[in-house]
Amino acid sequence: MSAHRILLVDDSPQFLQSASSLLQSIPGLELVGTARTMTEAVEQAERLSPDLILMDLILPDGNGIEAARQIRTRGLPAQIVILSIYDMYDYREAAETVGVLDFIPKQDLSETLIRSWLSRSPKENVRRRILVVDDSPTIRRMIITALKPLEADFEEAGNGLEALEKMTLMSFDLVTLDINMPDMHGMEVPQFIRQVDRLRNLPVIILTTRGDEESLQEAMHLGASRYLTKPFSPSVLLHTVEELWK
Repeated sequence: MSAHRILLVDDSPQFLQSASSLLQSIPGLELVGTARTMTEAVEQAERLSPDLILMDLILPDGNGIEAARQIRTRGLPAQIVILSIYDMYDYREAAETVGVLDFIPKQDLSETLIRSWLSRSPKENVRRRILVVDDSPTIRRMIITALKPLEADFEEAGNGLEALEKMTLMSFDLVTLDINMPDMHGMEVPQFIRQVDRLRNLPVIILTTRGDEESLQEAMHLGASRYLTKPFSPSVLLHTVEELWK
């Protein structure tokens, strides 16, 4: 069976990068192009003939609903899904009037759209995914090397905000997390995770230079699954993950 061809439309380079990585990791999906404006979206839809268009609601030169209307006016058969942080009835109603297939809040993308594609794929093709969060590229490489025997797929984030964005877009089976990061306090990340229903049971391993009892207790109180200090033992980290996945 040929891959389902997707056009991704969003004006945020960060979202495009994260969502592109997500889509490319799913068997049966092929990302054939990206666009950042309404005009580019319509042009790309005509040129690439995608099967599905994932389109941001708010674009620099218009909006996704108007882009969908123009695409429909041209008689293009692509199915269109509107992505937005604004989940409001008026937007959904307007989207339906121009033939949009669905209206999905961005934070629910992996849960509603991607999981449906994973369920169509053979089970052996679905690998576990680990998010490695640390502002040091060297430490991230060390963590990934230590966990290679798990034969999982890895995503990296260099700061807390990037980590939250990736967790919003993708489904993960484990997160390793530093709590000393430049943009936000690492303790805010597990706190966010435990407030989101679909992330509530996500295993989170804190990897930090802080060995004091107060930091450990705070991390566990906010939802950390395990607390390890740096420099960490690769074998201990691997064993910890295997324990959490039992």
